[in-house]
Amino acid sequence: MIALVDEATGYQYDRERFELQKIPTAYISDEILKWQLTFTDEFYKQVYRLWGLPLIPQYIKNKPSIIGKLITRYIYEHLPEGVL
Repeated sequence: MIALVDEATGYQYDRERFELQKIPTAYISDEILKWQLTFTDEFYKQVYRLWGLPLIPQYIKNKPSIIGKLITRYIYEHLPEGVL
């Protein structure tokens, strides 16, 4: 609802980039919040581009397993132990 009001008033250009993402934390439990999106669609588009993989629209929603393996190898394996 807030995003709709912001769009109607033009405020979406003035608010902080991730301001709307802070709102769910006030209403949703921490257990559910851990399933919140970690990487954006734009991130995945760039992964496809960097690895020369075809960007098929269905891959944005249902990513092939190779994408998960790349993210695990190049991001999560470099984080402190226990994060992976």
